[in-house]
Amino acid sequence: MDAPQPEPIEASPPTASPVAAVLTVLGGLLAILGSFLTWFSVTADASALGGGSATIDVKGMDGDGTITLIAGIVLVILGVVMFVMRGRNMTAVSIIALLGGVVAALVAIYDITTAKSNASDSVAQTIASQSGGQVSVDQARQVLQLVHFDISVGIGVILVAVAGVVGAIGGVLGIRASRMAATPGGDVAASPPYGSPAMESSAEPAAPMEPPMETPVEPPPPPATDEGTPPIL
Repeated sequence: MDAPQPEPIEASPPTASPVAAVLTVLGGLLAILGSFLTWFSVTADASALGGGSATIDVKGMDGDGTITLIAGIVLVILGVVMFVMRGRNMTAVSIIALLGGVVAALVAIYDITTAKSNASDSVAQTIASQSGGQVSVDQARQVLQLVHFDISVGIGVILVAVAGVVGAIGGVLGIRASRMAATPGGDVAASPPYGSPAMESSAEPAAPMEPPMETPVEPPPPPATDEGTPPIL
């Protein structure tokens, strides 16, 4: 009689973590908020023109904040989708979230590194927009050529840069979670337990046991009768 085989141990499915979705949504919200805040504070010294100094705050929406705003909205939407699709394949969504975070971070870093060279253009556009059409951008640039600028980085552009990094991390974690969901049992497939059918099939079959030999039992001899003795009456 064959011994009962133990049932194979099934690996429990990995618990889907919402960390990737939360980071993606958080990065998007920070990018949206930072797009509306001050990116640079420009102090213009017009003493060469016989004037004084003035400080102008350049907000994100005065320049590249529109790009980071769109990237932040995309990150929020994708983060919600990643939260709904937890435990399923969301590689494509995570890749788009990664690209959105990278775009937001690169735009902010680019503006920080080129702030001084683009200061006159940003201030000229701000002056033109605040003048109500009385001063054109070209006229503002001609005047600003004689002005000395002192630029300080605002909280908005820093917040957008951090938001982009956070959103990109969320996308990377989403890609990793998708790969884990596609692999049974996690990153590394679990080895079959001892006594499983996989191990038994590779083992050599045991030799069949011979049945025990039965010893024949002789029947008892019949009782002896004396035919020569007459019965007693």
